[in-house]
Amino acid sequence: MNVPLPENTTLLSNNDLHDLINNHKKELSQYAKLYQTDNIDSIIKQTELRKDELLSLQDKYSQLETNKINLNKEINSLRVLYEQYSTKWQNLDTLFKQEYSENVFKVQLKRKLSDINAQSATLKQRIFSITDLNQLDDLLEQYKDKRKRYHYSREQLATWEQQGTLKS
Repeated sequence: MNVPLPENTTLLSNNDLHDLINNHKKELSQYAKLYQTDNIDSIIKQTELRKDELLSLQDKYSQLETNKINLNKEINSLRVLYEQYSTKWQNLDTLFKQEYSENVFKVQLKRKLSDINAQSATLKQRIFSITDLNQLDDLLEQYKDKRKRYHYSREQLATWEQQGTLKS
C-alpha cells in the first residue's frame, strides 16, 4: 500500500522517525487508513447515498413549497367566499327584518283594514244604487263578509297593540 508521507518528513532524522513510529502507531495507523481504497470507496458510497437523500429531501421540500402556495391560494379564496357569505347573510338578515318584523306586520294589517273598509264602502254604495234586486242578495253577502273580515282584523290589531311587543 502506497501512503504518501506527511509534509517535511525529510527533515527528521532516522531516530526521530523511529521514535515517532514506535510512540504514535495508533495515529499513523489512522493516517494510513485514510488512504486505503476500500475506505475511500465506502466514503464515496456514503457520500453518494447522502447526496441522493438530500436530492430526495430537496424534491420533497419543493413539493411542500408548491403545496404551501396552493393552500395559501385556497385559504385566500375561502376568505373571499367567507366575506361574500357574511355580506349576503347580513343583507338577507336586513331584508328579513324589513319584510317580517313586527312593525311591518302591523303596517300590513292596518293597510289590510283600510283596504277592507274601502271595499266595503264601495259595496255599500253599489247596494244603495242597485236597480236589479237579483244582485242585491249577492252584494249584501259580499258586504257582510267584508265587514266581518274588517272587524275580525281590527280586533286582532287591537289585541296585538294591547299585548305590546312580541317576544322572540
